[in-house]
Amino acid sequence: SITGTIIWAKGFPRSNTNTPNTFFDESSYSPSGFIRVYDDAVVSFMPDIQMFKALNKNTSDYIWETNFYRPKFIHDRENATYLFFSSESARNETFIYKVNPKNGETIWQKPTNGLAITGEGVIFNKKLYLPSDKSLIVIDEDSGNIVELIILNIQPLKIRCSEENFVIFSSYAAFIFDTKG
Repeated sequence: SITGTIIWAKGFPRSNTNTPNTFFDESSYSPSGFIRVYDDAVVSFMPDIQMFKALNKNTSDYIWETNFYRPKFIHDRENATYLFFSSESARNETFIYKVNPKNGETIWQKPTNGLAITGEGVIFNKKLYLPSDKSLIVIDEDSGNIVELIILNIQPLKIRCSEENFVIFSSYAAFIFDTKG
């Protein structure tokens, strides 16, 4: 139960050109804020800070932080065991990352071979489904390899799913699909 007692609080300074962060090779956008507890690690991303940070949930001590990840979209924010995100460089090179949220270790980093990511994806049956240009990119969660490209007649912007349904959001509608078949 929630007791109302604050265990700890911690503030973070904004990033700027005097910090060790480099923003010059990345596109000028970032995802909305992110915070999630993975066992004892509280992992967060704040757009003003432009870095992931992980704190011990009991002590507020830093576990890890990054000065080099620049996410455009954070994928499967609620359910994934690992941290998945995509980034796009100023040269329009898109990469997908799988990171261990407990220690910050990059498990894999893979290019999308010219396919743009247009929104937040989701994990379903060990596959990462990512919205792309009138398609879904399907990536194997373990290897990071692209296993399928599903062509659509709509422009997907965000995907959510349950055991029974996929929901694909476009700029004008939501489409619901049965996950069986």
